[in-house]
Amino acid sequence: MIAGIGAGALAMCAYSRQPWSRRWEVIRELSGGGQADTFVVRHRESALLGALKRLRRQDDPERRRRMHREVTALQTLEHPGIPKLLDSNSSEFDSESVLYLIMEYIEGPTLAEVVGNGTLSLTDAQRLLLGLLEILEYTHRRGIVHRDIKADNVILGDGRAEKPVLIDFGLSFNKEEELSSPLTHSGQQLGNRFLVLPELQLTSSLQRDPRSDLTQCVGVLFYAVTGVVPVALMDESSRLPHQRGTVQPLWEAVPEPMRQRLLRVFDRGFMVTIDQRWQSAEELSAAISMVTVEGPDEQVIGDLGFSEIRGLVTSANGYRLRELVKRHSDTLMALVRETASGVGEQLGPGFASTSSGWEVNWQTLYFESPCGLLHTFEDLRFVPTFKGQVTGNEVVLFSSSSGEYEEFARFPIDGEPDTDLIRQRLESYYRRGIAERARAVG
Repeated sequence: MIAGIGAGALAMCAYSRQPWSRRWEVIRELSGGGQADTFVVRHRESALLGALKRLRRQDDPERRRRMHREVTALQTLEHPGIPKLLDSNSSEFDSESVLYLIMEYIEGPTLAEVVGNGTLSLTDAQRLLLGLLEILEYTHRRGIVHRDIKADNVILGDGRAEKPVLIDFGLSFNKEEELSSPLTHSGQQLGNRFLVLPELQLTSSLQRDPRSDLTQCVGVLFYAVTGVVPVALMDESSRLPHQRGTVQPLWEAVPEPMRQRLLRVFDRGFMVTIDQRWQSAEELSAAISMVTVEGPDEQVIGDLGFSEIRGLVTSANGYRLRELVKRHSDTLMALVRETASGVGEQLGPGFASTSSGWEVNWQTLYFESPCGLLHTFEDLRFVPTFKGQVTGNEVVLFSSSSGEYEEFARFPIDGEPDTDLIRQRLESYYRRGIAERARAVG
């Protein structure tokens, strides 16, 4: 014993450096990632095995936040393809405590370890991807986007391709957490060097888009069958990962029509523009399910069930974008009509709303419809034409009545409009328009 220091003080000092040690004992070290060291641990009472994750740079505020973000995600998820959270002190992320988390120990190698000894067969790669996509369907329904899917973060449970487990939610976005906490900051460089995506870069407004997870999954499929890290969607010669010289000979060994189907998955999955890639886990699963089916496409399609046919329809290029535009146009034009009708009722007898239907031009993603107010007995009418347009990744609702431009809504296409604010702007617009016409008539 060190002179002047009691046994209790020494124990407290050790505990502060290893706050998990009272309940867990370290069995052996696992290979660590870039941010943390990992160990196999055993619970001192139950003998339950766990995987301990300890931050390497405990003084880095962003990495401490990331660990707490991962714990927050794991607390809300319960799926056989996601490790259960067993213990953590991440709620102390804004203190000086040594942060750690302990999750369920999954027996099995990572995909990177497996492929390091040889690529997967096309059938095993298909099973792996279908399992991963099923996990993502679950997480996306709960508002969680992983954003760091790569070979090191996929474990093959018991070494089996059909039992993938997705780990490391440190870069994830949790919609529920965002409502109550500032942990997930936008405007940061996200993603990984396994496959760099433009929407996860520093200045992107699409850093929370679940479609990025699907693109990273396509990258995992590519890596599983080639052993090559995709790195970027497009190289200096404008080639997608599957079009590059190093992997071209590999496709010749894949029999038709499987080769064509596999390359079509990559063709769409590696598009630079996110709206042109796979738009949902369901449609990507449908496309991957068809890859290894024997027989020509015509025969395969004839044997498909209703869910598979629906997957083919929804996998059409741009389907998700058109689906969003349709939903937003219905919402916005219904707001315009309801507001016009409400203003007419408030103005009193003689006033009525008038409108006509609208259609979306699917080539230009543009819609318009006149909607306004008129008086039954007076030559008094205000019927502006409202127009909606997709500009980049935003939806804009505006009017240009009498040559004057007025904007009522502007919001991300994958977001939701502020209906209360839009209604206030529309009501003010109608009131001003009727007042101006009344003065002119008077």
